[in-house]
Amino acid sequence: MTPTRDYRFEVFKEDCRSSIPDAAVKVVGNTSGVVPLNGEVEVKIDIDPEKIAASDVFQDSTEPNKKNITICVKSILEIDSVEINFHETIMSIIVNMANDFAIENIVTERTEAIKQNETVDSIATINEFFCPNGTLTQPDTWTEGTPTPVFKQGSIFKVCLEVTTPNVSPKSILKFGFSQTDGGSKKPWGMLGPDEDKDKLFGKGSVAAFNCSQSKCMIQTMIPAEYFDDLNSTTNKPFDLEGSGSILL
Repeated sequence: MTPTRDYRFEVFKEDCRSSIPDAAVKVVGNTSGVVPLNGEVEVKIDIDPEKIAASDVFQDSTEPNKKNITICVKSILEIDSVEINFHETIMSIIVNMANDFAIENIVTERTEAIKQNETVDSIATINEFFCPNGTLTQPDTWTEGTPTPVFKQGSIFKVCLEVTTPNVSPKSILKFGFSQTDGGSKKPWGMLGPDEDKDKLFGKGSVAAFNCSQSKCMIQTMIPAEYFDDLNSTTNKPFDLEGSGSILL
């Protein structure tokens, strides 16, 4: 599953919080949509002369026969319908009232967004548990099973993750795979993730499925057969396995 990147435009008063009554100023045309490959989106603002005249965003100018309309245009970036970033631009529009509401000039606080990368550290608590009775399409079945399941070759492997940090929820599983932890001769297997992370024997199709809902995600896959064939000479049992991956919050 590839996360979707969407944009959305909104317009407010100068404080970037208060709505403009009666839609006197509104975004028209492409108010929302999928972010294009070049990352550039055009926004169009419509001003209703009759409605704006009664609004408190319509202010006297220092120049005669002119008015000033000050608004805030907010552009919002969403990933999988979750707002992750926004950009607010204060816009002052000079209107000539002697020339039939003609717009003479537009002044913006800044004309171009600053492009930069910033790393932010955040701590989220994620609990994992086996959910052998879970069904991918039924989040209410994603509960811990007892006792801990015993896996055999060909068994369906089901594990669930739960984020317990307030106001944080999982949106997608980016990677998941297995590796031996106490020895063994077999290489790690990428069960879910970018094609370059999966073993070539699997081809280009994922061999795991997942679903996320509210605070939980469920992963369903199978343990590769070669892990069952690689036995510890001391215990005569397969080496221990570890499942690891990456999650999008």
